[in-house]
Amino acid sequence: MDYEKNQTLTVEITDMTSEGEGVGKKDGFPFFVKDTIIGDKAEIRVTRVKKSYAYGRLEKVLTPSPFRVEPKCTFHRQCGGCQIQSMSYEKQLEFKQAKVRNNLIRIGGFASEKIDKIMEPIVGMEEPFYYRNKAQYPVGTNREGEPITGFYAGRTHSIVANTQCYLGTNENKEILEIILAYMKENKVSAYDETTGKGLIRHVLIRKGFCSGEIMVCLVVNLKGKQRELPAQQKLLDRLLTIPNMTSVSLNINTERTNVILGQEIRLIWGKETIQDTIHVCDADNNFERTGRGITHAIYENGGSGQRLYLSQLPGRGPGGPARPGRPAVPPAFRRGGGRPHLHPPGPDGGLYHGDVQRRRLPGGHVRQRHPLRGQVRL
Repeated sequence: MDYEKNQTLTVEITDMTSEGEGVGKKDGFPFFVKDTIIGDKAEIRVTRVKKSYAYGRLEKVLTPSPFRVEPKCTFHRQCGGCQIQSMSYEKQLEFKQAKVRNNLIRIGGFASEKIDKIMEPIVGMEEPFYYRNKAQYPVGTNREGEPITGFYAGRTHSIVANTQCYLGTNENKEILEIILAYMKENKVSAYDETTGKGLIRHVLIRKGFCSGEIMVCLVVNLKGKQRELPAQQKLLDRLLTIPNMTSVSLNINTERTNVILGQEIRLIWGKETIQDTIHVCDADNNFERTGRGITHAIYENGGSGQRLYLSQLPGRGPGGPARPGRPAVPPAFRRGGGRPHLHPPGPDGGLYHGDVQRRRLPGGHVRQRHPLRGQVRL
């Protein structure tokens, strides 16, 4: 049967791609449908037809999957970051474990028998929200010319205006709304990618879950002799009302580029660094759980009876997850430079002291991890 664009069909979703799109077949012909999950019976509208497959847009869920739940975020379909939020967390874990397994076999070239023998069950989170200790928000304008911030819609540079992302910390919403109010009141412009004009490009926020310390960095298009923001003190006064605010800085990026950060960082209030503790180990080699999120589960569940220590690889700073707080990563496969690494205790018992210092300003001769880029500066 031939299918045409804008044709309406009913399909049952029987599989999902590694990107989280549902897959359903009509008379043996596959359709890829975003925002559907396994078990859905859905009405779709055909958007693109290829020789051996087609794409469809979800119009209506006719019969919901037993794994479908009410998404916490009302923007989950527009935003490009939570493709499977309408799927139960337990089913999400199954999906992610299968994705890792399939990639190791298909891309890594490992035998399925070997993977099934050594791969351990996936480790989830007690609370699969509010876990990201870092977030970066693009700033733009809406049709009325008012400043907005949020996240890019999937595969676009169109901002979905939303200050409440449930993956980030609770303070993010208040910080973003303070910055937007400051911009409106003081007529501070948002950066326009098309013209290269405008001042505020991005807002980057970090929080130490154990220490509570908060860092805010505004990426700005400051040019010429301009050294600070208009009415900068007014912005600082409002940001400092947030408990545990520790560091506020500007990152200067005047390039016409999609790269978020520029090379120069100016501290405008507070300390150059924030500190947090991932895990600590006492003299008897007993670990104390001090924070929250999957990071701690990674250290506690190294796999195969091995304890998980930070790798100290040549030329690298202290280890730790490259993206702390990212959920549902089978710990036995988290290896490599700067990431948790499985190895037995050393002669000293492998004691690990977990204070991680995040460098705000570039330069210096001490190995430290840059808080925004995650790279090591020597």
